[in-house]
Amino acid sequence: MEPPDSGDTTGLCRNSGYTLPGLRVYSAGATRYTLMEPPDSGDTTGLCRNSRYSLPKLRKCDAGEVAYEDAWKCALELLNTTKMTYFYCNKGLEMESTLSFNDTLFIRKLPYTNAREHCQQMNVGDVVILKDPVVSGNYLVRRLAALGGCEMASTNKDDKPFVMKPGQAWVLSDNNRLHPKESKDSRLYGPIWMSDILGRAIYRFRTPDDQGLVKNNEVSMKWDFPVYSVELDTKEMQRFTDRQKQTRGR
Repeated sequence: MEPPDSGDTTGLCRNSGYTLPGLRVYSAGATRYTLMEPPDSGDTTGLCRNSRYSLPKLRKCDAGEVAYEDAWKCALELLNTTKMTYFYCNKGLEMESTLSFNDTLFIRKLPYTNAREHCQQMNVGDVVILKDPVVSGNYLVRRLAALGGCEMASTNKDDKPFVMKPGQAWVLSDNNRLHPKESKDSRLYGPIWMSDILGRAIYRFRTPDDQGLVKNNEVSMKWDFPVYSVELDTKEMQRFTDRQKQTRGR
């Protein structure tokens, strides 16, 4: 996937062909519910590998008094419990003002299977967590600016344009106040390999009054909606944040 050719000042790709998956019937006592299920093929979101993230919407089929929340619990008990997310504490000022220093991030895992499938899970404009290309064992949070196949041209006349190889990506920080070398992004270390991208930040938490969704590519945000609808627990994020503060205070 490449950045749109025109008309997109945000650099975020759009996809008007988003389709809803099929339906499957589940029983909850005397009441039957239909649970949205992912399609059999063509799934680039990774949801087909974990059916409890099909679509967070249940519809009552027969008359009954079972509450919406109870139906949810009943349906989810029938499905597997493998989590697709984890928490991460953001470090540095490179992603200001999108993310603040020490923000707790809700990360959706993007496990690497093969180059083609991994690329299909991400879009230009996504905020991703990746392995630090310079410091082994360190991790960075940056925004995807371009993917393999894109031609890169520098404002420095001494630098020659080049086309990124398939499986490569160009990442940038959001903090325009920093010098390129301070930003620690692709302007410093060049393209990264998509296999070094571990996940996408989909929610941020700083305080109970300062939290919300991370602005990603609109298509990716649609893909992530079922995941955070099921797994996001802001109380748990607050507990994680408090533990991080206690650790730093020691």
